[in-house]
Amino acid sequence: MKIYIRLFVITLGLGFGLNAYSDDLPVALKKSDNVVQFKNIQEKKQFDNTFTISFYEPTYILPISYSSALKQVDIKNNPEQNKLKHLEFNFKISFKVPVIESVFHKDNALYLAYTQLSYWQAYNNSSFFRENNYKPEVFFSNNINLLLGKDWRLQLLNVGFVHESNGYSDPIKRSWNRVYLEGVLSKQNWMISVRPWYAISDRTSRLYHNDITRYLGNGRLVIAYNYHDQVFSAETYNIENGLDLTAIKLSWSFPIVKKIKGYAQFFHGYGQSLTDYNVRTNSVGVGIALSDWL
Repeated sequence: MKIYIRLFVITLGLGFGLNAYSDDLPVALKKSDNVVQFKNIQEKKQFDNTFTISFYEPTYILPISYSSALKQVDIKNNPEQNKLKHLEFNFKISFKVPVIESVFHKDNALYLAYTQLSYWQAYNNSSFFRENNYKPEVFFSNNINLLLGKDWRLQLLNVGFVHESNGYSDPIKRSWNRVYLEGVLSKQNWMISVRPWYAISDRTSRLYHNDITRYLGNGRLVIAYNYHDQVFSAETYNIENGLDLTAIKLSWSFPIVKKIKGYAQFFHGYGQSLTDYNVRTNSVGVGIALSDWL
C-alpha cells in the first residue's frame, strides 16, 4: 500500500507546493483543452435533472472473450455441471447518481454508484452465468481544479466506501469492503487516477479469502489517453507486491457511431473476477462500449 500512498502524497504535494491555488473553470472549455474538465462540466450540467444518471467506470459488452484459466468450481448456476468454456460472453455496467450537491462549495457532490461485471457461459451446452460481481459504492467527489504546472491539474479529490461481492455462499463466497482516497490528474488528453484503499477485515474475509489483498492489492492506478476520440487506457493494481502479482488491464475504444464505440480489452494477472481472485490468467475480448474512462 505504501507505493499508492506515496503516489497520492506526491500528487497532493505537487499541487500545494507548485501552485497552491485553484482557478475558475473556463467558460467555453472545449474537449480538446482538457478531457477530464470537459467531462466534469457536462456531468454538472445534468445535476438539475431529477433523473440524472451518468456513466462511471467503463461500460461495455464483449460477445467474444477468451480466458486462458478459469477455476472449475461447483456452482448452482451450472444446471448440468458442464465444464467451463474458456470462450464466453462478458459485460460490465457502471453508473453514478449525484445525491447531494454543493456540500461545501459549488464544485463538489456526494454520489451513489453501482458497477456490475458479469461472465456468461453463452457458448456452453446449457448457457448460464458463471459469475456476477456486484460493486455498490458511495463517494464524495471534490472538483478542486488545482493547477500543478505545465498544464497538469489535480482535478478531483475523492473519498469513498465500496463493497464488492460475488453473491455466492460458502465455500466460494467472496466479499470485501474498502475505504479509499483518490486523486485524479488531468492534462489536455490525459487522465491519471491514483486510488489507494484500506480493506476492512470482517468475518467473511477472514474465513474465505484472508489473503485477498495479496492478490488484489491495496490500490489502483489508471492512465488513460484520448486521441481523436479513441481512448487508450491501462488499469493496474497490486504493483506494490511485485511484477509476479501485478495485474494489468489494457483497453482501446474507438468511435463507430455517435454513442457506441468499438472496444478491445486485454487482461493479465490475478483477480479478473472475485471467485478467481487467486487464479492467474490472460484474457482478451472484443465488442462494443458505451463509455470509457474519458
